[in-house]
Amino acid sequence: MKKSVSLLVLVVLWACSSSHSNKTNPLFEILTQEATGGAPMEFYEILTEENEIKMLLKDPKLKKKVRANDMETCNYIILNLGEQPSDAYSITIDNAVEARDTLFLKVKKNAVLPQKEFTGTSYYPFTVVKVASKKPIKFL
Repeated sequence: MKKSVSLLVLVVLWACSSSHSNKTNPLFEILTQEATGGAPMEFYEILTEENEIKMLLKDPKLKKKVRANDMETCNYIILNLGEQPSDAYSITIDNAVEARDTLFLKVKKNAVLPQKEFTGTSYYPFTVVKVASKKPIKFL
């Protein structure tokens, strides 16, 4: 019963999400999305340590998009899709809904296009996301 009520609340929040969006200050920003360079297994990691943010600051693709003081107001997330057979796979955040005490993020996994040829090479897609909130995050 609790799960049904929770699911109903999430659906209502999701339906009302347009009232929470602010085009001038979005809840999340995709900082980079790469076809390879991620981990061999699927997982989502919220960066919480100062040294993890410093790691982002050292990345040439991210250093202009990440500020050292963001740790006080933002969360950073790394989404790893795991090993994939082509570079046509990706992972991203599809939507965000901010509730009173939680931020719900809908993860979207994009699959290969049917005409994409498999090369025998493995790819490890990942995405780095900046979230403009320090609320606890739940992935959907």
